[in-house]
Amino acid sequence: YGSGMVMAVPAHDQRDYLFAEKYNIPIREVVRKEVAGRRSQVAGDFEVAYTGEGLLCNSGEFDGVDNIKAKEKITNWLIKKKLGKQVVNYKLRDWGFSRQRYWGTPIPIVNCEKCGAVPVPEKDLPVVLPEDVKFGKGNPLETNEEWLNVKCPKCGGKGRREAETMDTFFDSSWYFLRYPDNKNDKAPFDKKILKKWLPVDQYIGGTEHACLHLIYARFFTKVLRDLGFLDFDEPFMKLFNQGMLHGPDGDKMSKSKGNVINPDEISKKYGMDTARFFLLSLAAPDKERDWSEKGIAGSLRFIRKIFDSFDKVKVGKSSKEFESMLHSVVKDVSQYYDEFGYRKATIRLKELFDFLAEQDEVAKKDLEIALKLLSPICPHIAEELWSKIGNKDFISVSEWPEFDEKKILEKGVIVGDLNEKIIARIKGIMKDDTDKIYVYVMPFELVKVDALKIGEAVGREVVIFAVNDSEKVDPKGVAKRTKPGMAAIYLE
Repeated sequence: YGSGMVMAVPAHDQRDYLFAEKYNIPIREVVRKEVAGRRSQVAGDFEVAYTGEGLLCNSGEFDGVDNIKAKEKITNWLIKKKLGKQVVNYKLRDWGFSRQRYWGTPIPIVNCEKCGAVPVPEKDLPVVLPEDVKFGKGNPLETNEEWLNVKCPKCGGKGRREAETMDTFFDSSWYFLRYPDNKNDKAPFDKKILKKWLPVDQYIGGTEHACLHLIYARFFTKVLRDLGFLDFDEPFMKLFNQGMLHGPDGDKMSKSKGNVINPDEISKKYGMDTARFFLLSLAAPDKERDWSEKGIAGSLRFIRKIFDSFDKVKVGKSSKEFESMLHSVVKDVSQYYDEFGYRKATIRLKELFDFLAEQDEVAKKDLEIALKLLSPICPHIAEELWSKIGNKDFISVSEWPEFDEKKILEKGVIVGDLNEKIIARIKGIMKDDTDKIYVYVMPFELVKVDALKIGEAVGREVVIFAVNDSEKVDPKGVAKRTKPGMAAIYLE
């Protein structure tokens, strides 16, 4: 506590309690849980230290006071008696940021035997690292005597440059201030430009940044604020910590364990858009996840299905059901992207493109909207298909779509004949070797579906189930895809 005193509370700290018991030191209870039967102040009456909240006891005039509220009451009592005061005790330490290596910002100091450590004059900044150095034996900068030996800026006598460089954390502590004005050769940054772009709205990084980089960045920001260079107090308005990707064995990836996944190999085999879609579909981005070869193969099938859909679908007029689904997905996915709900977004995108695969024709503007929703996760694929449907510009610079609430149908509203829709969908996916077809509809739609009519139209046996039928035949779990006006279908 900065005074040489050591605090011990054996009745309410387990380590202190064990120490007091071992050396037979009296244990005085000062916080008592609000239940009957807890008593005494001598060693041996406690089996463990009580570390919870409660009321003060053995505390004179503060007996019976809640221990949290007592902190303020006792502090005020000490201030009134002029026995103490309230202070904030910071546990920050000095930052030893010099490193014995070449790569780093040179420390602009010249060491002089007469004058001591002398700063390099501002007119001679920045100090540039020499290129003629030798690596492999100690500090590379100490191998260039010509660069090291200079005149003292103060007395003109013999001086020697500081051979150590700054920790790279020094540069990463303020890089965000340089980004908006990185062509400026007159100053680190223009305050007017920074006022337009900063502070950063959203920072995304790993939890390992919390104890070093983020502390340093805040420190730099506050120092520059105090010096009048900045008009804001915090460098980053919001922080998001992403989760870690583990190997197929569930352990952290490492070469020694042999569970590292090579991104180059994944790119060649599946494509990075497929990998990105797979990783985002595994779990929320702030959660840890395990790599799965089987899982990414499933994502590849989905991506291929998108390509197949754009090969088959005719550009024409969208059905009201597709428009409803599309604008519902625009509404949901836009919100999910804003909230880092990427896994939820992938689920809705799968639903949308599965439904697209069942359409005979779709309006060009609706195909464009679907691709825009996909593009943040699969940018390369989206650009390719964007061009394929006749666009000359890039999807990446297009306007983000807005949903039309009026086009989103209410639950239970079915437009057109449901039987005809089911027939059309079956014909679109039926294979030559299909023997039997299971159709799953909402319970209220069951009376509107004619299995005989559908069977005659497609030339196969058709069985209809309500999605909530506990005895339904559903070997692949496709019934869960059922929506009002959109039956789920399984081919056997």
